[in-house]
Amino acid sequence: MTNFTNIPISLLIVLFIQAAWIFFTFSLIQHIVVKMIRKEWLHDWVAFYNPLFRNIAWILFTINAVYRLAEINPIVSLVVVGVMLALGWQSIRDFVQGTIFRFQRGNLKGQRLKVKSYDGIVNKMENTKIELITDNEEIFQIPYSKIISAVTSKPTATKHLIKGQIIVDLEKNSTIEAAESKLKTQLMNMPWVISSKGIKVEKIEGKNQLKVAFSTLNEGFVERVKRAL
Repeated sequence: MTNFTNIPISLLIVLFIQAAWIFFTFSLIQHIVVKMIRKEWLHDWVAFYNPLFRNIAWILFTINAVYRLAEINPIVSLVVVGVMLALGWQSIRDFVQGTIFRFQRGNLKGQRLKVKSYDGIVNKMENTKIELITDNEEIFQIPYSKIISAVTSKPTATKHLIKGQIIVDLEKNSTIEAAESKLKTQLMNMPWVISSKGIKVEKIEGKNQLKVAFSTLNEGFVERVKRAL
């Protein structure tokens, strides 16, 4: 029988602390630090690469945990690996291949991508899958394992983007700089806005209003942005 009693409690505590540190550190960056970043290029860079470095941290943590357990009890290590593979082989495969794919290809959000019979604009790049929106506004989520094994192309998506423009009232006692910073932060955190294509905020001469210009995937998303603001 497998003996788990010879695994030191101190090792389990260390592994738990390491796992908690990875979880809370990258969650803090994703949910707080990213929203505080005002520069668009830096916001996009951190928002895209933070999940990648988080994935690498979890992969290294898993390798280290299995190795440390194997030093004490090889059978326990094999049991842990076996259970992980049995319960989530497909997810683990997509997780690892997704990390590799995103490092190789970079941020494809807003780009047109063809994967076998699927053809659309990349809306999201998640840990295990990529989300495409077709010209008919259908949404497809494709695992990275299918993307890597398929012939893909990435034509330019500039001509497929819709230029959105809305008018926003300038709040009382608010400066143009503060309003512009607030609007850009809100827009960069909306899934319908392609922030990498640039967001422009201009004061309308003679009026207490701002003209906000942005890029999105289709005209229907312009109204969503307007309602969200």
